[in-house]
Amino acid sequence: MSRLPVIVSALTPRMTESAMRVVSYTVIIVFTSLGYQMDSVVMQGALGGAIFADFTTWMIKGLIQLPRYGLCLTFDSFVNALGGYMVFNMNGVHIPDHPDGLSVAFLVYLSVVAVKFVFYSVQAHLDSPL
Repeated sequence: MSRLPVIVSALTPRMTESAMRVVSYTVIIVFTSLGYQMDSVVMQGALGGAIFADFTTWMIKGLIQLPRYGLCLTFDSFVNALGGYMVFNMNGVHIPDHPDGLSVAFLVYLSVVAVKFVFYSVQAHLDSPL
């Protein structure tokens, strides 16, 4: 008998978000370390802006939920620190100093932050009792 359905049903939404963050950073790290590194300043700016937006929204949401989800916040801190180090330092992804790369990084940053804030707001509204 498989124990996977029992494990999946025991996951809280915060644990599911942490698992999705681990999977997404693993995919990014694997692709950038295998040589699929973006040579375009626009692509590097987009990837850097998206990662920094994830760091920002994670920090804000983690501080809001701090008393309840201290363990998840600690785990996510470790994942973000390790993922950020591996993507930006080991794999050479950076936000370029070129105006095109900076503008795309800023645009992607604002877009990801806006989408995640709207998602979290709708999710909080749906979870709250009427």
